[in-house]
Amino acid sequence: MTFTEKLDLLMKEKGITRAGLAKGSGVPYTTIVNFYEKGSENIKLSTLKKLSNYFNVSLDYLVNDKSANDESLSLLKELEEDPDFMVAYKDYPGSPEEAKEDLIGFLKLIKERDERKRKK
Repeated sequence: MTFTEKLDLLMKEKGITRAGLAKGSGVPYTTIVNFYEKGSENIKLSTLKKLSNYFNVSLDYLVNDKSANDESLSLLKELEEDPDFMVAYKDYPGSPEEAKEDLIGFLKLIKERDERKRKK
């Protein structure tokens, strides 16, 4: 399920429109419309956090599909062996679990973007 499909599902469950989502989450309406027109490849982390807080779901849920999760976890394990990456990871603000969740979310966004580029 793509990011926008999940967003549609969450909005339907909450019984809200895009305008209602914008008002309730604090994400500008134009940003929400851009998700549907341009995809989710350039979503800011702060926007994803607002949406995950509003819907009370994890960042991982918003940006990942189950089939891609194993691949991202494998890549994350490889990154954990990179000393430069670990320095940046240890300095990440927030809990280590939150950092992992955010990093996996970013990896999923990158993969989704690359898959869309290949289809074009």
